[in-house]
Amino acid sequence: MTYINQLVTQLLRECEQEGHVELWSIIWVVRYTLNGNDYPKEDRSDPIEVRRITLAIVRSMLESGKIQIGSLSDDGTKLQAWPTTIGEAIKRISAKWDSLGHEPDMESNAVILFPLGQRENTVVSSQ
Repeated sequence: MTYINQLVTQLLRECEQEGHVELWSIIWVVRYTLNGNDYPKEDRSDPIEVRRITLAIVRSMLESGKIQIGSLSDDGTKLQAWPTTIGEAIKRISAKWDSLGHEPDMESNAVILFPLGQRENTVVSSQ
């Protein structure tokens, strides 16, 4: 099992336990892994590699059939699934990433992965 497969397994478990995983948190997990399982003062990870691995993880998570992708409602309280294919979802994330001009973070994140059985419009608790 490659480290990417291990991260997919870890994030699928987190998604199931927490009810959702946001794109920024996947990016942080990737960055942590690329920095030797550490958050150093100076980030040694390559932003292009972070993006490539993050999108590969999202694709694998979606291909697992265990989760769906979406975003928060305008008021930020409810999940809304994207009616899209996996390929279109990856393109949408990539386009959003490009339009931001930086990595998606907690402030700019609009991508949520949540368990397949979870209904749309589920209220997201603020933690």
